[in-house]
Amino acid sequence: PANTLSLHDALPISLATTRADAKIEEVYVLGLATDFCVRASVLAALSPTSPPWKVFVVREAVRGVDPVASERVLKELTAAGACVISMGGKELASRLA
Repeated sequence: PANTLSLHDALPISLATTRADAKIEEVYVLGLATDFCVRASVLAALSPTSPPWKVFVVREAVRGVDPVASERVLKELTAAGACVISMGGKELASRLA
């Protein structure tokens, strides 16, 4: 939607430059709303013009306006290349160890 804000729109810095400077390889997305801003941010992070980072969506840390649409969006994001992970899952635990 036209009134949706993505992380690229919200930050006054170049994520590509920041990633290169900080050697960022992974991005974790959380926030409101799954079916709007989270979706836009994840798709922007996965776009061909973004750096080649691994994008994770933390399931318990996102919430949508419409629960049905939110589940559909999580499937869309997974199909686009994001990893939807759980706070208690092995994916996050192994990265925090």
